[in-house]
Amino acid sequence: MKAALRLALLLLFAPAAGVSHTRALDDDSVWLVRTMQSAQQALDAGQPLQAEQLYREICERQPGYAEAHGGLAFALRAQGRGAEALAILLQVGQSLLYGGNGPVAREYLEQAVAIDPRSAAARAALGHCLLVERDYERATSELERAAELGERSPAVRIFLGAALWESGRIEDSERIYREVLASGGRSLAALQSLGGLLLWQGRYVEAAELLAEARRADPDSTQLALDQARALDGAGRVDPAIAAYRRLLQSTPGLYAARYNLALLLRKTGQDAQAQAEMERFRDAHAVAQRETRRRTLQRARVDYGWELIRAGKSELAAAHFRELGDDAEALSGLAAAYEAVGDARGAAGALERALTLAPERQDLRLRLTRVRLGAGSAE
Repeated sequence: MKAALRLALLLLFAPAAGVSHTRALDDDSVWLVRTMQSAQQALDAGQPLQAEQLYREICERQPGYAEAHGGLAFALRAQGRGAEALAILLQVGQSLLYGGNGPVAREYLEQAVAIDPRSAAARAALGHCLLVERDYERATSELERAAELGERSPAVRIFLGAALWESGRIEDSERIYREVLASGGRSLAALQSLGGLLLWQGRYVEAAELLAEARRADPDSTQLALDQARALDGAGRVDPAIAAYRRLLQSTPGLYAARYNLALLLRKTGQDAQAQAEMERFRDAHAVAQRETRRRTLQRARVDYGWELIRAGKSELAAAHFRELGDDAEALSGLAAAYEAVGDARGAAGALERALTLAPERQDLRLRLTRVRLGAGSAE
């Protein structure tokens, strides 16, 4: 997958610096919406070659717009060019996954598998996506099928090991990780994965050895440092564990789980005053984390309630509710939907503009803004 495409997926429609570019950006968005509509109409009318030309034009001007690449793949498939379509779907699906949009990535990758069920690359990519999306049993099935079709890369094998672990097939997971270590050198990913599995099983001595080796390869990893400290603690190596926790907390002072474990070890070794000080720091750090979690959870619940009001046909109440939530991109997105539901295009556009100032990377918001403006224009 090309890094440029991943970057474009994140930056697409980000506002250009300065107000002078606003009109040009709006014109580009209008062109995009209309050209996409024309391409889809051509595809629906049985004119895949014309659709291909339109989609390619969009892809050239907006290389990070996933929907255009997906349309191009459909146009190619309709012409019997399945291999080209498959390659595009794989690229876009994996780019979306790395951009954090797993559910949409899954749709593209499922289409890739449908084009060629015997493609090891497509099965592996879909399996990885399903693993990220926590559909572990199906991820295991797809990754095992990829292996049967000849996909033996260390990365895919490690993904399979993770899916097996999450599916409760612990012995199979361990076997896969050990096979990767035996066949592909001392891979950092395999060392960390097997070390984590052994730690989870309570096999602390074995875990500590593997995690120490992994840390030599990546001494700056917070997760490895925490796992190694926990393994040393579990193995009864108290002094090295205390030292490991102290080093970790120097670089990551807000890691409250490490502070709690360190406090327990200090108390175990009779260092009561230091243990008490660490326990107080743990309580402070934990309280801060809890407050932030509660704030995010409450805001999410409030936004969800607003959407429920819209679905219930109570759009004016929803608009009032979203206005009370203040300047938050998700709340403003909901406010725009409430305004649209009552036919207030100007209000919807204003809400989306404010949302974009808070989340300029949100291409979905920018497209909605364009569509609202187009709709308002056609109504005049």
